[in-house]
Amino acid sequence: MKEPDDILWLVAGGRDFTDRSFVFRCLDRMSERMGMPDLLMHGHCPTGADALADEWAFSRRVHVLRVPALWGPLGKCAGPTRNATMAHLAAQLGAKLCITFPGGTGTEDMARRAKQHRIQVAEIERQCVTWTPPLPTRGEE
Repeated sequence: MKEPDDILWLVAGGRDFTDRSFVFRCLDRMSERMGMPDLLMHGHCPTGADALADEWAFSRRVHVLRVPALWGPLGKCAGPTRNATMAHLAAQLGAKLCITFPGGTGTEDMARRAKQHRIQVAEIERQCVTWTPPLPTRGEE
């Protein structure tokens, strides 16, 4: 039986980001460093980084929590509202990491909201596949 410190990852990125092998390689490297997540949360975009992270999770037998934006009822506020909900929920569930792949303002918003909830953000850029967790700050040791 798992303990309450199960690993939860938030993943975000552009809807036009389609490099499957890159996403798989990055998430595999993260899991080698930090352990395989028990749950992966994303914004449920049917294309791009969300869809690729979903595919990776399924192939690795990782549970997925999909949080779609409610575009119809919320209009332009749907993306930021969804991001706020994801960051809050992830923090409540004890998430320690938000992984962002190349994207636009929505991805930047998700990263900012994760940081506001004291969730570490690993910003993955095309030329950089590695990430080193920061050293603990005073009082966190």
